[in-house]
Amino acid sequence: MAIREGMMSKNKKKPDWCNFSLVGDRARMNLYGEIYSWDAAWFIEELSEIDVPDIDLHINSLGGSITAGIGIYTNLRAHPAKVNVVVDGEASSIASYIAMAGDTIKMAADGLWLVHKPIVSNLEMVNEDDLVAIIQDLQLLEKSIVGRYVEKTGKTEDEIKDLMKEDRYMSAEEALEWGFVDEIIDALELVAKSTREKFQNAGRGKQQANQPKPKKEDTNMSVHKDKLVALCVVGRNASDEDALSQLETFVNQAKQDKEDLKEAKATIETLNTRVEELETENSETAIEGFTAKVDAAIENKRVKKEQKDALINTFKACAKAGQEMLDSFVAPKAPTTGTTAVDGAINRGGDGDDAGKLPEKNEDGSKNYTNIAKNRKADREAEKQANAA
Repeated sequence: MAIREGMMSKNKKKPDWCNFSLVGDRARMNLYGEIYSWDAAWFIEELSEIDVPDIDLHINSLGGSITAGIGIYTNLRAHPAKVNVVVDGEASSIASYIAMAGDTIKMAADGLWLVHKPIVSNLEMVNEDDLVAIIQDLQLLEKSIVGRYVEKTGKTEDEIKDLMKEDRYMSAEEALEWGFVDEIIDALELVAKSTREKFQNAGRGKQQANQPKPKKEDTNMSVHKDKLVALCVVGRNASDEDALSQLETFVNQAKQDKEDLKEAKATIETLNTRVEELETENSETAIEGFTAKVDAAIENKRVKKEQKDALINTFKACAKAGQEMLDSFVAPKAPTTGTTAVDGAINRGGDGDDAGKLPEKNEDGSKNYTNIAKNRKADREAEKQANAA
């Protein structure tokens, strides 16, 4: 059985935001538009008359009445059919709460998701006690809503409450990351599913409705085929079977391309990570080499020990600047090896005029400048005396 007798009776006023239809042994429900409290009763009554194993609930709604949404959610959860939720466009406010009734929740790649704290509108002529009661009601409603979100996502109450305070749209990727949805699907996949069901169940649809509708079905198939032609999937004269076959091939190829893209992105991320590791390794090696140069410069007395940290930190910030800074340090000049006036006094021997002179070299061979100065002073005194004579 599909839908029990009395389903969508003409004497019931159907709300603009909801539409029911049958495709084979599946029921499709479109929840499109704002949800009003006075329309929820119609939805729930029609839902109770559905007797199929699967219900596909497509949502594109900015939300509406909180209590109406809670009632719809409760009845969907209690229904024996498997409920498959698909967010075609937007699931905002209480519409996102209704989506929690799905056994599976899929979302279009370009769809939007929004959760926020319960709000009240159109307040007129209220006093302090009324406001306190309203606040208590809002807190109670928020507790119920938060509980369903926590149950689905596995997040904590505080995390969900903080998100609801932001009151902002979330992308499909964010909704998936938070755990609100189970899978992201692209528009092509949605078209393929709808087209496949139209083709495969065209005949069964006529039997279930108990009246032939060949023209309507032919028109539907023609419209879908036009979409496929526009996508360059099939030619204008292709049969329905060929169109469906080509569509399946096209969708499978698109899925494979998507997987290939994921692998390519993963490979790029791996390579980027390795590049960062190599850069770190090379940087550490360069710092070690520069540190060795600084230590050598300290040993050669080009650099003072207290200047080492400043040199290394400069090199870490900019290798070129650090190297130039190190190169700017000049080694102290070594003593000259040529003969000077002092050296002349030193090099004079211990015989003749130099007899009795003080030793001008220490035991280790280094110069004794004190004795040199004394000897030169003695030479000058002797010269003065000679001139006076």
